[in-house]
Amino acid sequence: MEASERGAAHPLLEQRKVERELLLVMTADRGLCGGFNTNIARATIAWIRQRRAEGVEVEVVAIGKKAAAALQAARIELRATHEAPTLATLVEVAKAVIADAIAAFTGKSGKRVDAVRLFFNEFVSVLTQKVHNDVIIPLQPGETVASGREPTYEPSREAVLQHLVALAIEARLQQAMFNSIAAEIAARRVAMDAATDNASEMIADLTLVYNRERQAAITKELMEIIGGAEALKG
Repeated sequence: MEASERGAAHPLLEQRKVERELLLVMTADRGLCGGFNTNIARATIAWIRQRRAEGVEVEVVAIGKKAAAALQAARIELRATHEAPTLATLVEVAKAVIADAIAAFTGKSGKRVDAVRLFFNEFVSVLTQKVHNDVIIPLQPGETVASGREPTYEPSREAVLQHLVALAIEARLQQAMFNSIAAEIAARRVAMDAATDNASEMIADLTLVYNRERQAAITKELMEIIGGAEALKG
């Protein structure tokens, strides 16, 4: 966003002292993906306790069944719940979540919040996923870029800004959702590879134990047969 837009009035750019905060917490709907879900849950619960100790009221929206289950188990009340997005439902889920977040920030759905913060797993590599949290509302203006000339806005700067700010916030959430989906796939693949390796090792160990016990049983039977034969001879 250019410097000229920074001065334009827009409710989603308003910086306020944070007395109430809305957290959007994103996990998967399923387990069997290592620490993917538990890491987010732990980070969120720790953040909530810290903020409440500082006197900040916190509301939570869970995106993903695992987030909802973990937070409810910690006796944290949820403002709303959504299923984890897939590639097919990502846009629809993002629009619903952002609409609720904007309504909360602007005070159109009850007592307004002063910031909206997003928790999600950021995809770093196939082996690494990092818990990331960042404020997405109010939108933070980007660095000033000198364009050399004043841009022209149609129909007006205010109208363009009105549309782009909400669009930019939704785009940030969608980007985080893509990150979370990629991170979940990577985490599940690593977890399943590890489970397969562990199962193979267990099968090998159990096979060895079985063969030893079988050999011992055969040896015992042979000794009994030999002993019986010797008794008959006597």
